[in-house]
Amino acid sequence: MSENRMSQNKDYEVALVGAFRREKDKDIALKALTAENQAVMQLTKQRENEIKSLKMILRFREAGVKRLEAVSAGKISAETHLLKEKEEHLKQIEVLRTQVDRNQEVTRFATENLHLKEEIRRF
Repeated sequence: MSENRMSQNKDYEVALVGAFRREKDKDIALKALTAENQAVMQLTKQRENEIKSLKMILRFREAGVKRLEAVSAGKISAETHLLKEKEEHLKQIEVLRTQVDRNQEVTRFATENLHLKEEIRRF
């Protein structure tokens, strides 16, 4: 009877250790998926910002084309066109600087992500 109980206790212990191991593995997998999800969300946000920047640049260029058409039709002076074009170029430079800064931030996040994934694998 005592041997049967000890055998049964060992079986429970083995089952419990297995359950804990599976739970730990699932926690690690969940953390990895969470980190991956965050990376994907960050990349998605970056792409959305890039698209927004490109649309803004496109609007600036379309406005420049319209002004050139107005200059050629004699509706506005060349000087006015050049002043407005200068303003738009300055805005484009600012948009592009922001885009470059974001790319550096994403690179840093990607590096951190790789480091964290490597740590998870080691554990």
